Amino acid sequence: MITRQACVYNPALGTYHFNTESCMAHLLVLNGPNLNLLGKREPGHYGTQTLDQIHQHLQQLATAQGHQCDCFQSN
Repeated sequence: MITRQACVYNPALGTYHFNTESCMAHLLVLNGPNLNLLGKREPGHYGTQTLDQIHQHLQQLATAQGHQCDCFQSN
């Protein structure tokens, strides 16, 4: 969560400057139609990694950097 006490937004640059390690971003990943079939449908073409595995990897990367990542998929 980005708090005003810990982070300063620079509108000219469109960036946040983090003053403490307590700041974190909340990332939202939205996946569209049929991506729930990754790893199941045509694995020779699309690969064998499932969307759940990709979500887990993204969440691990975000957590390791002090952020939060929520992933959703909708057909």
